[in-house]
Amino acid sequence: MIQLFLLNHILALIWAALQGELNTTNLVTGFVIGGLTIYLFRAMFFQPLYFRKIALGLKLLLVFLYELIMSNLAVLRVVLSPRIEVHSGVIAVPTELTDEVALTVLANMITLTPGTLTLDISPDRRYLFVHTLNLEHPEAVKRDIQVAFERYLRELSQ
Repeated sequence: MIQLFLLNHILALIWAALQGELNTTNLVTGFVIGGLTIYLFRAMFFQPLYFRKIALGLKLLLVFLYELIMSNLAVLRVVLSPRIEVHSGVIAVPTELTDEVALTVLANMITLTPGTLTLDISPDRRYLFVHTLNLEHPEAVKRDIQVAFERYLRELSQ
């Protein structure tokens, strides 16, 4: 899987070099053409999951961008309101992720989302300790994290 991803990047760089200009358009075009080339010769690679994982990664990126925008708006609402009522606190968010990279990515995605901050991971790696600005409904915060990010990361790490 990682080898195919690196091969796709190398093909994108080769494409951009052949075009004579290293810019975003040539790199993206090269990545798409490289992906199609790998797809056409997929029998040689024996890894049909490569394209499924790219699609999952793109879905995760879109979900993250959506959550990022919604969290920014929620924090903006708190900051601009005349009466600031913040119910912050720390919650333990259970996780089923076992892969260290997936756990790290989840922790970073939570931290990058405004209004939340991953403080620590439990020693048994079953809980993330998250500080949140809106702790009125702790179960909803846990569910949002699990539904938004964890299910995609679980599939990507398999």
